[in-house]
Amino acid sequence: VPSQQIVVIDLVAVRREVLRHARVPPAGDGHALCDGQLAGGAGVEDGGGRGAIAHYRVREKFRSHTLVECRLETGRTHQIRVHMAHVKHPLIGDPLYGGAFKLPKAATEFLVSTLRAFKRQALHAEKLSFIHPVSGEQLSFDAPMPEDMVVLIKALREDTQAFNAA
Repeated sequence: VPSQQIVVIDLVAVRREVLRHARVPPAGDGHALCDGQLAGGAGVEDGGGRGAIAHYRVREKFRSHTLVECRLETGRTHQIRVHMAHVKHPLIGDPLYGGAFKLPKAATEFLVSTLRAFKRQALHAEKLSFIHPVSGEQLSFDAPMPEDMVVLIKALREDTQAFNAA
């Protein structure tokens, strides 16, 4: 399997604020773009330290990357980043767990320029739900995919189509 990267969509920024106040772990759904091609339905459970469980499902495979949906049972710091790196599919743009920047061989110019311009982790929180710690009310928030990730996914699709047509 060639080395590939993952783009993850998950509600990380909101979750951090929520976890400081909530005693119940939030549930979140999101997407990510990872290095490598993954099979669906897998989960990762961290064996050391505090328990952390994340499930992921393949949403779309590209030539050298995979778009995955993640569902967290726990809300640990860097959880998605650590778990995806653990299964050898780090997030695109992750300087801590992702290793050196890589370009796929024979990538289209659009993909090369898009990857070089992507200056953050390919991680987005699509949905976050939690029980409010004071009122006990179930709260849920949705966030559309950011434009930079929309462009990145478009570049990955076009690169895959060009590669398959060659």
